[in-house]
Amino acid sequence: MTENAPEPINIEPEIFGDKPSPIIVQMESIAPVLITMGGGIELKHDWFRLLNGAPFQMFACEISGQSYSNVDEWLVPLVEDKIMNEGEDKFFNKYCTWHEAKGCWKNETVYGDLIDEANTN
Repeated sequence: MTENAPEPINIEPEIFGDKPSPIIVQMESIAPVLITMGGGIELKHDWFRLLNGAPFQMFACEISGQSYSNVDEWLVPLVEDKIMNEGEDKFFNKYCTWHEAKGCWKNETVYGDLIDEANTN
């Protein structure tokens, strides 16, 4: 060592004892407002699930030319209009055909449920 250098300090781990418990921070995001259809119309298909699913929103963007950035503003009126003018089954079947042709969700139903591969023959 050099002449003016202080002696190193040796700190023994036992001096400090056990480590404190870790600090755990839990974060929750803001849940989006779910999109629902109003009115007293009896619908056959689960439009609530479809309206809130990304694949259906993509379908709606493609058929309408609207932006995904404000989908919550125009999606319900679009779907209501399509159901009233085309019929619920016809519009639903268009989505089903699009969903299958897109090929992005081969292991999911049109509602986003996983397809049980054991039950598909």
